Amino acid sequence: MNLNIHYHINNEYSISMNIKIIKSDISNWREFRKIRLESLRCEPEAFTSSLKKTEEYSDEYWIDMVSDINNIVLLAFVDKTVVGIIRAALIDEDVKEGTAFIGSFYVNINYRKQGIGKLLMDELINRIKENSEIYAVRLWVGIKQFDAINFYESYGFKKVNEEIKDGKKELVFEKIIR
Repeated sequence: MNLNIHYHINNEYSISMNIKIIKSDISNWREFRKIRLESLRCEPEAFTSSLKKTEEYSDEYWIDMVSDINNIVLLAFVDKTVVGIIRAALIDEDVKEGTAFIGSFYVNINYRKQGIGKLLMDELINRIKENSEIYAVRLWVGIKQFDAINFYESYGFKKVNEEIKDGKKELVFEKIIR
């Protein structure tokens, strides 16, 4: 998916961004690793994974993540810079059969509120819908991540539960997709 988005500010300035959403694969696993580590560095409270542990993962781990047919990993690029990520596991032990798990959702702070998160989520949901056995998507979000909670609610996700995960209180959101 390629998009050119133009912003007009006070009818005086025009900002143009070339946004590309692509599926991560063996050819760009390093960009996946880069943005994933950035997400853990910049917003550690948003994820159950730790930066220290994730930095220790082998190259093979990252290649396996993008090669696994049960994973969908999407990257957002502005020009040639990776600025966002979203991942879904079509089969995951934390969710019931027929439900995909969404994780690793992050957009670089300098590119937020510009529609990139929505583009990532739109593309991910469309790709998940290609699997006729998946009828819902589920995700966990920290209780104090107000911007993320607002985004998920505006996207049609409904809070279905609260859980303690790795010692942190999290909200569980779900969206029925068919």
